[in-house]
Amino acid sequence: MRERGVVIASGLMAGGALGGVIGAACRLIPGFTEDWIKTPFYDHEMISQWVSAALFVGLCAYLWRGSTQHKEEAQP
Repeated sequence: MRERGVVIASGLMAGGALGGVIGAACRLIPGFTEDWIKTPFYDHEMISQWVSAALFVGLCAYLWRGSTQHKEEAQP
């Protein structure tokens, strides 16, 4: 696949859009509070920032590696 990076990025964008729709749907549930979706690092701002930065760098590395990886094509 020549445009592998575009396919990966499109999947990430679609996943983000679905996450937004699910988040909006949660707000329609009576009694919904932010406590339902708190992460373990929610109350620790510095740790939360470092975890977020590490995940972002990992996501960038995945996108770069996935888009530059060459697959060997079978020759007839």
